[in-house]
Amino acid sequence: MSEPPLFNLDPAASEAILCSIKKPVERALQEGGAEAAQQAFFEVVCPGLWQRLDEPRRAAYRENSPLLLPTLGAPTGTVTPRDLQTVEVPTCVVAGSESPEWVRRLARRLADTLPMASYVCLEGAGHATYVDAPESFARLVTEFVIAPERRRLTGCS
Repeated sequence: MSEPPLFNLDPAASEAILCSIKKPVERALQEGGAEAAQQAFFEVVCPGLWQRLDEPRRAAYRENSPLLLPTLGAPTGTVTPRDLQTVEVPTCVVAGSESPEWVRRLARRLADTLPMASYVCLEGAGHATYVDAPESFARLVTEFVIAPERRRLTGCS
C-alpha cells in the first residue's frame, strides 16, 4: 500500500489534508478550469511531479481531471482500526520521505494498526513513491513478495 488515503484513521490528518488541498485546487479551478485544478492538486500532494511527467502521462491525468473535485468532496472510507486488526495477511505500507507530513502520518498509523504490517519509507520519494523512486519501489515489492514475513521498519515517520 503506497500511502493510501484512509483519512478516517487520523481525523487531525484528515483536516490537514482538506485544508492544504481544497483551497488551492478550488482557486485553480476558478482561474483555469479542471486541468489547472489537477495541476494544483499535484503541486500540493506531489510537489514537482507534474513537471517531471511526460505528455502522455499528463494527458491521462487531464482526462480524469473532472473527477478530482467530486472525489475530494466525497465521504472518506470508513475502515476502522478494528477492521484493520482483522487483516490476516502480510502487508507492506510504503511512504515517501518527501511526502507531506500528514500523508506519512497516515501511512505510519496504518502500518501500526495492521497486525502483520511493515512500514518502509523510501528516501527522496514523494507521495507517488512508485514514480519518484521506481527502482527502489520495484525492489521493495519484489523483496516483499519473496519474504513477506520480514518486518521492515525504516526511515521517516
